[in-house]
Amino acid sequence: MPRIEKLVFISLEGETPSVLDLSPLATSRSTYATVSSSFAPFTDRDEYAIFVRDITELHKLEEPKSAGDITVVYLMGHGWKTTSAYTVAAIENNSTVLLSGADLLRRISTLTKGPTILFVDTCNAAALLPDVQEAGFPNLACITASDDAESANEFGLDRSTRFALTLRDLLQESGAYKEIEVVQLASQLRQELSRPTLVAPQTVDYWSSGRLLRMSRSNSFVGPSRRLWTRTHVYLRAFFLVTGILVAAAAVTTFLYYRNHIYVQVFAGSLASIRGNAIIEIYEENPDLNQEQLIATQDLQRNGATRLRLPAVDLILVVRASYTDSQQREIRFPILAASGLSLQKKRYQFHFPSDDEVRAHPRMACVPRVVWLRGSDRIEQNNTQQFWIDLKPVTTEEYLPIARQLVHDGRLEPFLSVLLTEENQSRAVDATNLKQLPKLMGQLQNVFDVINAESRATGQPQTSDRKPLPDPRVPCPGCPAKLTIEEARLYCKSQNKRLPTDLEWELSARGIDARLYPWGNAFDVSRANVVGLPDKGQKYELSPVDAFPNGRSPFGLLDTVGNAGDWIDSRGGYERTFMGGTYRFDKENTLTYSTMPDTGDPLPLMPVTCRCVSSP
Repeated sequence: MPRIEKLVFISLEGETPSVLDLSPLATSRSTYATVSSSFAPFTDRDEYAIFVRDITELHKLEEPKSAGDITVVYLMGHGWKTTSAYTVAAIENNSTVLLSGADLLRRISTLTKGPTILFVDTCNAAALLPDVQEAGFPNLACITASDDAESANEFGLDRSTRFALTLRDLLQESGAYKEIEVVQLASQLRQELSRPTLVAPQTVDYWSSGRLLRMSRSNSFVGPSRRLWTRTHVYLRAFFLVTGILVAAAAVTTFLYYRNHIYVQVFAGSLASIRGNAIIEIYEENPDLNQEQLIATQDLQRNGATRLRLPAVDLILVVRASYTDSQQREIRFPILAASGLSLQKKRYQFHFPSDDEVRAHPRMACVPRVVWLRGSDRIEQNNTQQFWIDLKPVTTEEYLPIARQLVHDGRLEPFLSVLLTEENQSRAVDATNLKQLPKLMGQLQNVFDVINAESRATGQPQTSDRKPLPDPRVPCPGCPAKLTIEEARLYCKSQNKRLPTDLEWELSARGIDARLYPWGNAFDVSRANVVGLPDKGQKYELSPVDAFPNGRSPFGLLDTVGNAGDWIDSRGGYERTFMGGTYRFDKENTLTYSTMPDTGDPLPLMPVTCRCVSSP
């Protein structure tokens, strides 16, 4: 039967950085006594426990003699989490040394050749778990005394830590059992240390490799059969009785905190393509004021879950990272939360895209499975399929060589391409040396604008059969490429993508909180190329797609309203429909849920471009 062969208690007594303002350890020896007595029933050896203050002594310890017996390693002291790693202060060769989690595990690796139970009794203890997983110990169970953002408690009155006292009580209570399973022990520790008391709770976490570990009780040991109450528990009980008002206040504070906060988990894989750390920035959104405020930052954990406790408000989680292909990317996760008591509505889970997904979608935004509010009626809609959408519409300089290739391949007629038609007109003007033609055409167009100003201002369609005057100028290279609907479909197909549906486009441009514009609920002419009720004869021209970075949508899309419209896949609706742009005379037409049918034949009456979607 597997028993404890050796217990190695490592006291992390190094001097901590002054900026942390941590008190020196006060209970190392007494905590060692608590721990060694706790495991005494599970060993046949008289002197099985070893106290280690200087970690150089670890090399002098003998390796386990029996392949089946268990080594217990107990780490006690100060631990903290930096932006890069879990860190402790240890004594090595009688001097303080700061060790990362990986360095610390290398120091104790000689103790982990056989079955091993590792207890981590420090603050931020769970931050060590990613290093434990990467260390690849063959048969190890690791139990951490606190979450990666929690403190562990040291009870001065009891001369021990709270975790060690709870561990002792559980092992003594289980005296009737010959064998204890380590997973069950971890679960019991989690339950006990999360109970509501005046002492802040501690979150026990667990990880294991290899086969399940069990500890067998020695037949020769006779221990206490009842639970021993510590002085701290007695004092806390008295404190409850004497200070009922304070307890009630604490309960109200806890209740309000629970009511007004949510619990968020972001799961991620290895993130092998990321250089350095991926940083989560949490922004609180205020669409009514067109404002957002950075309220917190945290590193994204690799190969596990990043846990966040956040206020129950309108939030966006922005994960920023630099990748090995030298591209800077950001993935956004929106949350629209409200205060309440429903546990189901307080838990949010997101899965960070894999390295392969991210690399396959450069310059695109990831839109996850999410519940959002659609249209002017704010109807709840469930996006059940994650998709990727271009951050910017295709530009003139990007599309022109593709258009020429489509013509060369016989898939596009030149006269059915907006840009190629304009390019040919421009060449014709140059060939005839009519340098004043663009100016004259523009002046003549302004005359027609003045004539039709009344019908435009009232939003009525023009009854004239006239066609728009051709503009012999090709738009700027960085402006959105003007396309027909067929060109848009051909372009997206050439990129192994497709046009977005109206719901995909609206969600990407609007976010989940039913905002009117990509930036919020207040119209702002400085955030998009939208003239909005212009003076008579005012000229409207396209601008580069990245000219208004402060008009970014909640998912990071640029140029979604104003400028040129975006073609969408409108099957089931108008044959030709676009969203978001070139509404020059009524600011309300720039709303993120507005659609506009186009009846131009064969070229659109207004400049319309496209951005494409990729989905499984």
